[in-house]
Amino acid sequence: MSPRELIEQHKIYLEELDRWVVPLEVADEALQMKTVQELEQNVNKLQNNLTELNRLFNDLGNING
Repeated sequence: MSPRELIEQHKIYLEELDRWVVPLEVADEALQMKTVQELEQNVNKLQNNLTELNRLFNDLGNING
C-alpha cells in the first residue's frame, strides 16, 4: 500500500470543520513509508552509479594495462 492509499483509506470528514482530516498516527505512518521508499530509491541509484563507476575504472585499467 502506498502512502497516498493509506491516507485515502483512513481519512475522515469532519462536518464541524467542513474538511477531510487524517489521524496523526496515519499521517506519521504515511510519512515514514514515503521516507523509506525514497531511501530505497536513493540506495538503488547509488548502487547503479557505483556499478557504472566500477565499470569505468575497469575499462581505464584495461586501457593502461
